[in-house]
Parts: sequence; structure tokens; C-alpha cells
Amino acid sequence: MIRRMLCAGQKIFIRVLDKANSQEVGRSSLKAISQSSFELPLWVIVPNHSYLIEFYADLNKNNKYDVPPTDHAWRLALDNVKGDATVNFTHNTQFADIAWPAAVNDFAKLAGQWTGTWSNLTFATSAPIQVTVVSIPDSQKVRVTIVTSGMFGNPQEVTQPFVGTVSPGADSTVFKGPSTWTGKAAAKPGELLGSMVIPDLGNLAIAIAGNFGLNQLIASYVMSGPFNANGTILLNKTGGTGVKQTGQDAAPGTFVLGQNYPTPFNPETTIPFAIKETGRAVLKITDLLGRDRFTLLDEQLAPGFYKIRFNGSELTSGVYFYSLRTVSLKAVSLKAANAKIVRKLTIQK
Repeated sequence: MIRRMLCAGQKIFIRVLDKANSQEVGRSSLKAISQSSFELPLWVIVPNHSYLIEFYADLNKNNKYDVPPTDHAWRLALDNVKGDATVNFTHNTQFADIAWPAAVNDFAKLAGQWTGTWSNLTFATSAPIQVTVVSIPDSQKVRVTIVTSGMFGNPQEVTQPFVGTVSPGADSTVFKGPSTWTGKAAAKPGELLGSMVIPDLGNLAIAIAGNFGLNQLIASYVMSGPFNANGTILLNKTGGTGVKQTGQDAAPGTFVLGQNYPTPFNPETTIPFAIKETGRAVLKITDLLGRDRFTLLDEQLAPGFYKIRFNGSELTSGVYFYSLRTVSLKAVSLKAANAKIVRKLTIQK
């Protein structure tokens, strides 16, 4: 967690970047500042990392960044941190043009595998956690599936899916849990805030708050009800949406999109494919009208044999298509660089 003492009288916007990769790890804002001294906490720090902190005060109240001195902006460094940190500065001095970028409103960019650890500080336990984010383009949704080993080190695996609706241009999305949960988690670029209840566990209430970027999420949670506990969650994006190499040693001699299995299926199936040359691979599910329904994969892959699991629980019975397009990094012409294969996909419920 990072805290800053700021002295200003306007709306404040702040973001934090990891120096190692220049990636934004979280952002926040504080509206209608009425006091000259206040705190703005962000959950962004990983020990032994170094960060840049960029922030500005919207002096002309137009809700956008303007180069100083129209707005007042600063860039501060925080190197080799060991834990919580407080950064102080003097107002009206040492302005910097931070070229404030727009926030990520497209939550589909978060699609992929996220892995990490959730720690229960009250009971001094921890467990691995894996989160899969899948984009559903035509319905402007993302599906978030959480897999963990259970509470307080219980070895039983727990899988919980959440579906979030994303409105184009909006600054937030709402994730609704399955029938065994009630409540919602609201996300806006850089920030996460939620409150949920689990009736099956004696109406256990869970409140969560944190910050995230395109490759990192840090949050705190508080449990209350039949038992009280608090802890933290740390996640890092580790790859594409569930794509795995099959372990075959030889590089494929051609570009292949295999038949999914089982077929027909309900609700999950496996799609095998092979990449001949290093390049970008895009795997999509479309309907009979050619509309994108899911983007399962969009990332650079090395030559090899792969497979990916697809959950079609949100599709109705019928015929769909899955297509794989690759763009080779070695091709000498655009025609040679692009290859595409389409196959039929049948779901039967």
C-alpha cells in the first residue's frame, strides 16, 4: 500500500508506474478537495520494486489534464521500497509535464491468466489463486473465473465465475457473482471496490478494495459475519487465456487448427492448434452471422503445438465457428504473413 500526503484544493488524479517495465500498476482520484491536507491511499507496492508517481491537480476544473502551469503536475520517484511508503512534496513548486494518458476503459485488455496468492493475515495462512479473464466482444462482457484452494488453506478447490458487463466509454463495470453469492464488485480504470455475501457460509460478508493495472492487481479484503478475518490478494498477469503447450518436442511443419473435442460439447471443449513460425495468434468464436462471440487468444506465440479450453456456458445450442489467424514475424510479404483457418463448432445442451 502506498500513501501520499498532498496539499491542494482541487480534484486530484494520481497513477503509479513500475520503473522496471513502465507499466501502470494502479490509479485513483479524489474529488472536490475541501481540505488543504489529506491522504490518498493506493494498493500498488511490491517490496524491492521501484516506482514513478505521477499526479496533477485540475486547477481549471475541466476534468482533463492540461500542461503546467494551467494544471499543477508532479512526478516523484520511489526506489527500492520495502513496505508502505509516504511521499511528501511542496505545493506550487517543481512542476513536471507528465503527459497524462487516458485510462484503460476497454476491460477486454485484461483478458488472460492472472496468478498469485491470497493471504489471510488473521489466521496467518495463504493459498494460491488463479483468475481467468475471457472477453465476450459482441455482448460487451468479460467473464472472470476465480480458482483457489479454499479458505484458510482448505485443500478443496473452489471455482467461482463472475460475469461483468462493460459499457463502451464508461469508467466502470459491475461483476455479478454466481447464485451462491450475492452482491457485486465494481471496477473502474485502476480501482476495484466490492461487497459480497455468501449465504452458504452463514451469510459471510466480504468487502474488497484495491488497485490494478494491465499486469498487476493488489487488493485488501475484510470478512465479517460468522467469523472475522482480513488479508491481501496479489495477482500478476502471466499469459494468455488458458493456452498451453502440449509438450510435443518437434516444431510443426505447418500451421494447423485441429478439430475440437469432444464434439458436440456441453459446456467445455478443447481446441488444439499448431504454430509454424513465431508470431501473433488470434483465436475467436463467431456465430452463423459472422459476429465475434469470444476472443479466446490474442498474443504472440513461439512455434509449437498448443491447446486451449473453451467454456460455452453462455451460448445457446447450435452451430458456431472457431477461427485461428496468425501473423508471422518473419514473413517477407503481407500475404505470406497472414494465415487463417476456420472450423465448425457445435454445442448441444
